[in-house]
Amino acid sequence: MGDTPFAREAAYATMLDRGASADLQEVVLGAALKGWVLGSEGFIEGLKSGTERRLQRQKAGRPARAQGEKAE
Repeated sequence: MGDTPFAREAAYATMLDRGASADLQEVVLGAALKGWVLGSEGFIEGLKSGTERRLQRQKAGRPARAQGEKAE
């Protein structure tokens, strides 16, 4: 962001002044309102070890049947 502390501070201030893009705002707001974790895969995997709660949305619908399993 810069070679000196002052340059880094100025670059950071400029970044904050610009704000987040509309797409990023939508992603962050959606995760916050729905209670899902937002972060890298490594971050989410690290959190999974400390809780039994689902941290991300799953695919909609019933889970696929295992091969060879018959319907009742």
